[in-house]
Parts: sequence; structure tokens; C-alpha cells
Amino acid sequence: MEEQDVHFKHILFYYFRKGKNASQTQKKLCAVYGNEALKERHRDEKFYEHGILTLPERWEKVIDKNGQYLID
Repeated sequence: MEEQDVHFKHILFYYFRKGKNASQTQKKLCAVYGNEALKERHRDEKFYEHGILTLPERWEKVIDKNGQYLID
């Protein structure tokens, strides 16, 4: 699936550059690869929950460093 993920990323970027929105791109991908192509979840909910909960702390670090790139 990893190789297909990279392929999808290229396709998504291609349609973005053409000015297509997410809905239009999804319809095109599903027409070619089937309705289940984009439904597989790659991360569990805890991954996203942790990311959202740490956003305020991460933004404080960005502000403290005057917008410099952060490395965890």
C-alpha cells in the first residue's frame, strides 16, 4: 500500500495544480481505483488526538523562535 500512497500523493498534487478541488479529485480517483481507494485510515485516532492537543505548545515554540524551523 505504501507505493500506492505515493502514487495517490502525486495524483492529488497533479489535480491540485490543475485547480481541482478535493471533491473533484476524489471522484476521479474513485472512478479509476474504486470507491474504497481513499477510505483506508493510515493512523489511529490517538495519533490525531495527540497532534491536536500538542498544537498550542508547538505554536508557542514557533513564536519563541520567531518562526524558525523546529526539529523535534
